Parts: sequence; structure tokens; C-alpha cells
Amino acid sequence: RGRLSYAELAPVLAAKVLQIEQDIERGCFDERDLDDALIVDLHERLCADLIPGIAGWRHINVVIGAHEPPEHFRVPLLMREYA
Repeated sequence: RGRLSYAELAPVLAAKVLQIEQDIERGCFDERDLDDALIVDLHERLCADLIPGIAGWRHINVVIGAHEPPEHFRVPLLMREYA
């Protein structure tokens, strides 16, 4: 799809979120545990085909404004603990 502006990307993401919501309503995930594996699977369904390199847990450290989230290598463990 090339480089998209947010205005171009938003409807694509919205359609993907709608599909995931419909899958949840149909019970597609009823047999799955609510755990870190499900969370990463949902993330991959949302964006893997849009930006394959970012699907799954992050591989780099990021800063969002003044917020510094946990270092990338801690994210899988923290998500497992959270779930």
C-alpha cells in the first residue's frame, strides 16, 4: 500500500478492528486462553499485513512524548505477567 497518511490508514485499521470484533462475537476465540499469546495474535491480525516488521512485540525501545515505556526486551515478560 505504500506510505499512508493517518487519514488513509485509519479506515484500513477500522475495517480490521471490525473484523476482529466480529470474530470475537462469533466465538472464534472462545477456546483460547486470555493470555499473552492471544494478545499478540490479535495484534498480528490487526497489522501484520500492513507493516510485517512491527507485528508482535516491539523489537526496539520507544519514547512517546515524555513517556518511556518499558525496554523492548521486557515487553513479552511483562505482557505474560499482565495476562
